[in-house]
Amino acid sequence: LKGQEWIGTLGYQSTHAAKLLHRLGQYLLSQGNYEASEAALQVSLTQRQHLFEAPHPTIGETLSQLGALRRAQGHYPEAEFLYQQALDNYQQTLDNGTLDLSITLNRLGLLYREQGRFGEAISLHQQALNIRKNLIKRDDFYIAESLNDLALSYWKKSNYDLAEPLFLQSLEMYKRIEGEVSFNVAIASHNLALIYKAQERYDVAEMLYLETLDLFKHILGERHPNIATVLHNLGCLFEAKGAYDKAHNHYERAIVLRRELLGKEHPYLATSVHRLASIHLLKGNNVQAQALYREALNIRIKELGMQHPATRKTQKALTKLLKSHST
Repeated sequence: LKGQEWIGTLGYQSTHAAKLLHRLGQYLLSQGNYEASEAALQVSLTQRQHLFEAPHPTIGETLSQLGALRRAQGHYPEAEFLYQQALDNYQQTLDNGTLDLSITLNRLGLLYREQGRFGEAISLHQQALNIRKNLIKRDDFYIAESLNDLALSYWKKSNYDLAEPLFLQSLEMYKRIEGEVSFNVAIASHNLALIYKAQERYDVAEMLYLETLDLFKHILGERHPNIATVLHNLGCLFEAKGAYDKAHNHYERAIVLRRELLGKEHPYLATSVHRLASIHLLKGNNVQAQALYREALNIRIKELGMQHPATRKTQKALTKLLKSHST
């Protein structure tokens, strides 16, 4: 049965059904199945709004998960609106030190990082981490997640000395909790590779990327947004090493997956298109580079706005290319 059909059979008066649908939507999101995830989450939200008078923590929970879905789809303004609605629900109904509140603070930090608002992201991740450390006095998934996400924001700001130990703590904690073969171990290994690539420790970074790729394929299959992310970052690594043909190949593979899985206007697609344009430029293929820069710029203007650092970067690259081509 399609999502709307089997979801409808669960009825609209069951707190258990609403909780089940919420968890199903969460799982489907982790698998990259955005359409089915949205169907489950929207019905969960409708049920919870029918069962409970707003504001209510369970309504906040599903609003937050819908925000995570919108962020994954690249719809950043809508994601921020949903996160703020979730926070309003929590702040009116829960204490300031709850796990649910920390989850949404952390998610909002992820969104701000992708919008280039790194200072705000770091502040939110630190708030979430502090709440979790106060609540949990042992190795735990949520603490490992906060360490990882805080590290990513430091990495984005090029604060590698702050990011590396946090990534290592997160990776070791995930291994102690989940074992060597898990989705979160793969995520943490991938993120540690980002640091090593930035530090020009290319051999170690490549080894970690390839290990991550194998783990993701084992866990998620061949066609998943995370596979595209690793392929893209391998392209960045090969580009930094001057292996432009390998970089070209990996960017193209990432683009194919991102077009198929994320759609034609996702910011992650624009990232891969921009990098492929740079490879064409390095090879002297100015016509192809110009077309790709334009595609990336159009996506970034629409989805991120003119003032986002990524938009300005593509605009600058395209302007420079056009000037050199006209002289």
